[in-house]
Amino acid sequence: MAIVENITNLIFTPGGSYLETSKSVNVTINAFCAKRDGSIANSAPLSYTTEQAQSFPDIANDNGNLVSQVVSPGTLVNEMGIAVPAGSYQKTSSEIVITLSALCQKINGTWVNSTLTYSASEAQNYPLGIVNNDGNLSFSMSSIVGATTINIAFQATGCQTYLNNVTGLIIGNMVAPCGGGFWYNVSSATWTWNNDGTNVNAFGLMGNYQFSGEEETAYGMIVIDPTQLAPGTYDVLVTLSTAQIGPGNNILMFQGATVNGKPSATVFPCTYPGQSSAEFYTC
Repeated sequence: MAIVENITNLIFTPGGSYLETSKSVNVTINAFCAKRDGSIANSAPLSYTTEQAQSFPDIANDNGNLVSQVVSPGTLVNEMGIAVPAGSYQKTSSEIVITLSALCQKINGTWVNSTLTYSASEAQNYPLGIVNNDGNLSFSMSSIVGATTINIAFQATGCQTYLNNVTGLIIGNMVAPCGGGFWYNVSSATWTWNNDGTNVNAFGLMGNYQFSGEEETAYGMIVIDPTQLAPGTYDVLVTLSTAQIGPGNNILMFQGATVNGKPSATVFPCTYPGQSSAEFYTC
């Protein structure tokens, strides 16, 4: 599920998969703009949020100044790539520089501030736009979409009795640039993730369970990093088991995973604070 929700007009926001795991996105454009008399002016910076850009009809050059509140010129064509905000200003502006700031989610679930400043000419070298690289905004280094296909399946080991008493179990894709999959019980169903070879994906486990007469919730996460995999098709098998976090208090957690039948550092489980790490790696 994308973090930037209910946003339908993204043509004035630099594009890329970072939007799936970022929020509080802010854009600043600097440029030299042509005036009606033919001279060139260094425009004051134009800054806005993704939400504010929803009401923009255009970003234009108004006699040497970048502005957003003007009449729409009609169909907007972005000739500078998805990482450059669209607008008619592109036709009469030069030395365009964009500063993109956002709160980005790291692999461990925390949020950090990140800023990326780049020129429009530089952005044209990266057709896939901008990515969130574990909390850091950067350009996508891949130009091949669909370089990696990962088939993911789950199995439970030694915890079927526990599973039968779980009031609600969800295993699902936490970062879904191309859709998501959810399992309400552990089964042999396989979900296929077609990745462009640049994104890091996180699959999460949320289990509601009864303990001492009250319903509790446990969280877990497993991370898949396809940047460590060459283009191709891979089969990932994730194993779940129980972990004890108190006397008589067991929760279901990710135990480990294999890639094409072998252990791999590409896929690793994580625990969250407050949960036992005795049976699991931490990250």
